[in-house]
Amino acid sequence: MGKTAKTAGPPGQKLKMIKKMRTYYLLLLPFLAFIVIFKYVPMYGITLAFKDFRILDGIMGSPWAGFKYFRQLFEAASFYEVLRNTIVISLKKLLFSFPAPIILALFINEIRNERVKKTFQTFSYLPHFISWIIAASFISDILSLRGPINTLIGQLGGDPVYFMAETKWFQPILVLSAIWKNSGWSSIVYIAAITGIDQDLYEASSIDGAKKLQQIWYITLPCIRTTIITLFILEVGKIMSAGFDQVYNLYSPVVYSVGDILDTYTYRQGIVKSNYSYATAAGLFQNVIGFILVIASNVTVKRLSDGEEGLW
Repeated sequence: MGKTAKTAGPPGQKLKMIKKMRTYYLLLLPFLAFIVIFKYVPMYGITLAFKDFRILDGIMGSPWAGFKYFRQLFEAASFYEVLRNTIVISLKKLLFSFPAPIILALFINEIRNERVKKTFQTFSYLPHFISWIIAASFISDILSLRGPINTLIGQLGGDPVYFMAETKWFQPILVLSAIWKNSGWSSIVYIAAITGIDQDLYEASSIDGAKKLQQIWYITLPCIRTTIITLFILEVGKIMSAGFDQVYNLYSPVVYSVGDILDTYTYRQGIVKSNYSYATAAGLFQNVIGFILVIASNVTVKRLSDGEEGLW
């Protein structure tokens, strides 16, 4: 009991600490204000999913509709198509895009020439700062009928392929373009984690005769396991969101059957067709499932690791 009282400190100690650190708390205020204003306040809008929204009446004045729009959502055949596309695209990205920054970080870590290393890092980061509008235009030009890819195919005696209008090519294009654009930036976290590994472990393994691949498998990867698991759980939570910016700027009605996802479906229903209540119901369903996936993946990881890993 005495130890607990001593640890707790005298009354008012926390207040004194807050006063001492008040400058840091003030620096934190703009970020907290941003979160509250743009993340929490708009959550009131989810009530639209349960109302027959009329613009002139506003959210408060619109009559309640119960689960009417959820029933419409689950009865619509188009909803199950976009749900399937969302899950398939997200799983493909998780399978191929998630390991890409880890592999890239391992490769960058093995570059010994600092100038080459920094140059390679810079070029790998650059695509992240290109908006999907520009990136989509760039990708469409490369894959167009007169683009370099089809030019090469023609020179080799093949027939030109309209990649952006063929359903069998659209999802692979999404996955590959996501890897190209995001891997460099995502690798920063893994590079930072690798940098924090005790170098004595590598020296000891070298003395024992371990090869480079053995060092990566038995030292590097286990040491950054917590980082990998944390980011994996966050990525699982994004399965219901396959990337609006990317898909919206790359797809067309020709590939809706394999490219239309919940994000673009909600956008068309809400913004284009002004069916706000229906779109809100679709968005709420998407976010609730995403939240459940985060919780489930975290619980699964904690059970598999005997409570040693996870977000909380």
